[in-house]
Order: sequence, then structure tokens, then C-alpha cells
Amino acid sequence: MLYQFVRPLAIIALKTHFRKIYFSNADRIPWDKPVILAVNHPTSFIEPCMLAAYLPKSLYFLARGDLFKKPAYAKILASLHILPVFRMKDGGYGKIKNNYTTLARCFEALNEQKTILIMAEGSCIQEKRLRPLRKGTARLAFGTYDKYPDLDIQIVPVGVNYTYPDKFRSEAMFDFGEPIAVQDYVSAYQQNTNEGYRQLTDELESRLRKRVVVIDKVEDESLVENLLILHRTDHMDELLPILSESEDRLQNEVRIARQVNEMDGSLKTYLSKLSNVYFSQLKANGITDESLQRPTFANTSNIIVLITGFIPFVIGYFGNYIPLRYAQHVMETKVKDVEDKMSVALVVAIAGFLVYYLLLVIFGFVINNLAFWILLLLLPIWGVFALVYREFYAKYKTAKKLGTLSPDLRTELQQMRREILQKF
Repeated sequence: MLYQFVRPLAIIALKTHFRKIYFSNADRIPWDKPVILAVNHPTSFIEPCMLAAYLPKSLYFLARGDLFKKPAYAKILASLHILPVFRMKDGGYGKIKNNYTTLARCFEALNEQKTILIMAEGSCIQEKRLRPLRKGTARLAFGTYDKYPDLDIQIVPVGVNYTYPDKFRSEAMFDFGEPIAVQDYVSAYQQNTNEGYRQLTDELESRLRKRVVVIDKVEDESLVENLLILHRTDHMDELLPILSESEDRLQNEVRIARQVNEMDGSLKTYLSKLSNVYFSQLKANGITDESLQRPTFANTSNIIVLITGFIPFVIGYFGNYIPLRYAQHVMETKVKDVEDKMSVALVVAIAGFLVYYLLLVIFGFVINNLAFWILLLLLPIWGVFALVYREFYAKYKTAKKLGTLSPDLRTELQQMRREILQKF
């Protein structure tokens, strides 16, 4: 019941939280069969929220057992189709024994052709690389096979990528790979359990790696990010529709990271130095790569747009300020791990807006004023408009700032940019 209630709220929240969501190749999921969605894990729980929101079929999730310590939380999580997986630090062997109950419920769910989501890496770290996969996915698949050998269990690799996972109004890219038929690995599993686990896990990792932006070396992250920014500027997608089925953005970002991974060391060093100088110069002068490429954005037409939209912006911004500010406060003061920050902010914002708008509705009944009801109906729309308006104004402001630069500096920056792209 709670799952179906929260789902539409999550859809609205996610479309507000992210500037753009790419959800590609979801048609590869064989919904007529028992499915395990094997996902990489860069944030604490935005991935399951996203998949539950935008996939047409209800999902069942596995989450760490310490979230279930309080009975009230356990009931809420259970109503959201979340099942506990206990670790030694969650309560020793006594708690670990409870995992048998969780696995049994997963086996039953798959037998009923339901869909299980599992975080294949087994841990949550915010980085652009794929960590070695744990054997948990294979154990779940073969454990189900042992109990129900006639099931045609399918594992679908799901690559999850974010432009900036810890930033509001960034982009999310989800891509679904071709399903893996567990039956194809049963022979190896029956001959040697560990070998069956290894083969299935290796195949899953190989397919998942193709859908994840992987930067092999930490020291290359700055160069890859610089190149990604240049590419995004040259290949900007329209804001609408927010939800896109295109895989072009992801494949280009995967390609850029792969090229850097395979790049000659001397060229890599040269591009790192040149791109760092380029972006340092942009930052020092208060402009962006996008404003340098679109200097005409600070035009009369856009001034008119800003003036015309100012009043709706003010109403939308301040009318929705309280729950948004509270979510930001919780994120900044209560959450330590970077992987948890945006996930917690998203959940707090959803709950905060529910309470906030409920109070406004109650107040509306008290004053019984038609103008107030009209304002209340428009307030969410103007709230979204305020987000877009702020981004529009930021672009206008940096484009305007560009006009203060000397022609020589602008030419120098453009030459650096061209050289980076030509060498790359």
C-alpha cells in the first residue's frame, strides 16, 4: 500500500531533483520471467528509488539490516518491499541467521515472477568506476534455482551513472543490458559451486562495465571531468522532456573515460595541465565553458524573459522555500557520508513537502478564500519554474560576465579549448 502511495511522489521529486534523467533500453527486461536487476551502487538509495519510480512493475529490494533496528522503521521498510540483509556488525551471528528468512522470501518472490533488485557491488562508494562484484547476485540466482529448477531466471545488468551524484539538478543515466540466463551457468554450478558463482559473476561484471563510466586511475578523474564538461557543452540536450530514453549521453561519457584510460602517458599529462589551466582561467574570471561557447545568451530577448518571469519566480521560490531549506539543513548538518547526502535530502524533501502542503490545505479550509486556492494550485508549478529560472539566470549572468573580458583573453581561452579537443 505504502509503495503505491510513495511511487507517484517519488516520480515528481526525482524529476525536480534531476535536471535530466536518461533511462535507456528498459525494454530489455523480460517482464514475463523472474528477474534479478543487478545494479552498481554510487549512492545510498537513489538507485532503487529511481528504478521503482520509472519501471512499470513493482520491485523488491535488499537493504542492509541496521536500517531495521527499530520496529516502526522495519514496518515502513517492509511496506516499501524492502527486505533486510544483516552483516556481522549488525548484531553478530544471531542476526546473520535472519538472512535465511530473507533469502527464502526472495526465492518465493522469484517463483512468483516478481522482480528483485540487488546492489551487485555490495557496498556504496561515490566514484566513477565499477568495484569488483560480490557473489551475492549469483548466490541468489542459484539458490532460487536449487529450490525451483524449472524457473527461467534472468539477471539484467543495470548501469547507474550521475554527472554529479552529490549535487542538486545534475543528470542521471540508467542503462539496461541484455539479460543473462542463469540456466546457461547451471552446468558449471553443478560441477563446482564456486566455479559457477565465478563464471556468472564475471559475465555480469563484464556486461555491467559496458554501461558504467569507469575511470581506472584516481589521478585521471580531473582530466576526465574536464573533457566531459567540454563534451556536454558541445552536445547540450533540451531540458524537456526530463525523462529521455536516449543512450547517447551515457555512451559518449563511457567512451571519453575509456579513451583517457587507454591514453599515452605523456599526452595525458599534457592534456591534464592544459585543461586545468583552461578551467582555472574560467573560474578566475567568473565564467563557464558554456558561457564562452554561447556568448550571445546575454541578449535582449533573455532580459525580457527574466523580467517577465521574475514575479512567478519570487512566488515559486519563497512559496516552496521552507521544505527545501529544511531538507538542505538536514543534509548539511545531520549526514556525514557523501553517499548519503542527496538520498537523505530527497527523502526529507518529499516528507517535508507533504507536511507543508497538508498544512496549507488545512489553512485554505480555515480562510475559505478562492484566491488562496488558486495560488495553492499554482504554487508547485511555480516552484519548478523557480528552479529553471535560477538556472536560466545563472547562464545569463555568466554570459554577461563574458562581455567584460578583453578580446585577447577570450581568444586565448578559445585557442586553449580548441587545442584540448584537437589533441584529445
